[in-house]
Amino acid sequence: MISMLDFAALAEALEQHQVANEMIAYGGADHAFTEFDDARCNPEADSRSWQRFLEDRFASH
Repeated sequence: MISMLDFAALAEALEQHQVANEMIAYGGADHAFTEFDDARCNPEADSRSWQRFLEDRFASH
């Protein structure tokens, strides 16, 4: 997991270089939070991320 300071620094660097981006943090979720056979699995974050993906993907179609 990265710190929120690192997260903010990355967001700032992307903005400075005019890189289009969207950054989303799921509180308490480690990397690999969607891997069900991994100890870092976070079902709530997984569900929220998939819901967001599906809404974004199919909202304009």
